Amino acid sequence: MAAPKSPTPRFAAAGQGHHRHLLLHVVRCFPPETPPPPNSILSLLSAVPDWADAVQERRVRERRRLYDHDSWRVHRSSRRHLRHFLSSLSSRVILSLVPPVSAFTAFAAAIATYNTLLPDYALTASPLPYQLTAPALALLLVFRTEASYARFDEGRKAWMRVLATAADLAGMVMVMLMHHPPPPPPPPPPAGGAAYYYYSSPSQAAHPGGRGRRRRPTPAAAAAASDDDDDDDDDLLRRALLNYILAFPVALKCHIICDSDVKGDLQGLLAQDDLDVVLASKHRPRCIINFISQTLHMLDLDQHKRSIMESKLSCFLQGIGVCEQLIGIPIPASYTRLTSRFLVLWHLTLPVILWDECKWIVVPATFISAASLFCIEEVGVLIEEPFPMLALDALCKQLHDGIKDAMALQDSVHARLLAKTTTTTNKGRAARARGGDDDDDDDDNNRRSTDNGWPGQQLRNRRRSQAG
Repeated sequence: MAAPKSPTPRFAAAGQGHHRHLLLHVVRCFPPETPPPPNSILSLLSAVPDWADAVQERRVRERRRLYDHDSWRVHRSSRRHLRHFLSSLSSRVILSLVPPVSAFTAFAAAIATYNTLLPDYALTASPLPYQLTAPALALLLVFRTEASYARFDEGRKAWMRVLATAADLAGMVMVMLMHHPPPPPPPPPPAGGAAYYYYSSPSQAAHPGGRGRRRRPTPAAAAAASDDDDDDDDDLLRRALLNYILAFPVALKCHIICDSDVKGDLQGLLAQDDLDVVLASKHRPRCIINFISQTLHMLDLDQHKRSIMESKLSCFLQGIGVCEQLIGIPIPASYTRLTSRFLVLWHLTLPVILWDECKWIVVPATFISAASLFCIEEVGVLIEEPFPMLALDALCKQLHDGIKDAMALQDSVHARLLAKTTTTTNKGRAARARGGDDDDDDDDNNRRSTDNGWPGQQLRNRRRSQAG
């Protein structure tokens, strides 16, 4: 007997139909909001400021370069004024001033047109308020620019301390790499080889060529091999430590500069597994400091050297603090707003104040005044964030190239000094083998000191006169 069909699907279908009817009713009562059509006038008015902002942000992201002798020669050239004037249209400061300067100039032209068409109802006023408030505006602009430059100088000094500390730490690591002695060679075995290898049984020692021979290293050989492995590990750790130190300024630069390519900048400095850990970290400079600190604890260093190197990390932490403070805490916004409002009110009323004396000259006068005063204020705003103004990429590259050149030069100088020491030692041994007297040795030493730039000739003449 077939089981009766359950009425559940019918009820479910009825419920779904009711739900669709209710949803349709709600949609009819509350239609979805459609975005309002864009206002063509507002879009046209905002097109110029948007263009100026895009140009300014694109110029901010450009990499700066360090000055060399040729750059300074061009910088102080007598043709610099003409060059700067001809490049005005490509200046990001001037391009960013296009919106406000053009707006105030157009407003001055509108006021001049109104006063010309309706002379009986002309908008004029006494220039006395301007004479009283001009010093206040000048002080506002001067203090604003000085405060911004103080921030720029503080950021520059913080970066110089970070780079100097990185160079100092890298120099210490390079000295450790150079003076790290190679593992002592194992003692040569005697004729039977029993001193370097010992056998598991006397029979094997008596028959070293037997088939069941099993040679095992002596404790001294095993210790030498273990020391060799430890030295190799320490050498790898030292080289990794040098890379971590060089990677810290790059990570700090990417931390404080917007839209930086962290992975691309650190690709050649860190191993892939270390790079993955740094990229996964929320605070990449502190992650690299953690790498440096743990590597120092893993190295076989005496406590004094480790303490000196760990004390250098406090300069890194201080640099992070200063950079984050400059990025996160601007000049008080109330001061910036006050300066901006003062400038706007000043130039809105300037055509009214100057109309009686200047007439239509108020238009170029307003243009010149707005371009000059807003340019000063714009420079203060730009250098308020100091790090895009600094050549951080060039400074990091200069540090890397300097360390690389120092390592190559260090190896060359070390090999040269070893050659000199070997030559001097061989000469001394040969002189002692010939049975030379002390005077000849003194003369030889004085001659060597003279060759090295020391005044040995006077000492040699004094001894000869005393002997005579």
